[in-house]
Amino acid sequence: YNNTVSIDIGRRFLALISKHFPKEHKLHKIINRNTIKLSYSCTPNLGTLIKRHNSRALDESAETERVKTCNCRKRDECPLEGQCLTRSVVYEARVATDRGSSKYIGLTEGPFKSRFSSHKQSFAHASHKHSTELSKKVWELKDNGTPFKITWRIIERARGYPGGGGTCNLCITEKLHILLNPDALNKRSEMTSKCRHINKFLIKNLKRPP
Repeated sequence: YNNTVSIDIGRRFLALISKHFPKEHKLHKIINRNTIKLSYSCTPNLGTLIKRHNSRALDESAETERVKTCNCRKRDECPLEGQCLTRSVVYEARVATDRGSSKYIGLTEGPFKSRFSSHKQSFAHASHKHSTELSKKVWELKDNGTPFKITWRIIERARGYPGGGGTCNLCITEKLHILLNPDALNKRSEMTSKCRHINKFLIKNLKRPP
């Protein structure tokens, strides 16, 4: 919010949404006047800015002290080439076959290896075949007897929800890359999904001390 603003920003912004995302546009169901909310927020005070800076500096310091990036028994079998313990990442899984390739974009706030283990479980057990769009694709190929290979890479690192009314850059970054990759396996509904990292900060989820 700024008192010096004299034009009707809200009306002009919604007019741009209608102009660039008409009904025939492929993203209209996601980006339209009914799905986008327009509001204002106040500039954070000096105390909040200092707190965020100190928190970021401490996180970066802790990250530099964390030397171990992989705990695979066989280093050459690490899915991320020695970086499987990296935290707070948006990653890509590319499924390659003789006929072409498909990619899936995901995120994890914890170590990538923990998320990787969950993916492997969904690939191995039919009861988990619908866990993700990636597992659905893998089981489709397995059922058809199509040989495939999956390669993994980190697209970008981002910070998760910090608590206190901030934003989850991790979820926003994932949504951005899904938007930039319309041919990915991900569902379009993932663009409007809520951040699940906020749940651990809710009062109802706080554990009582013993």
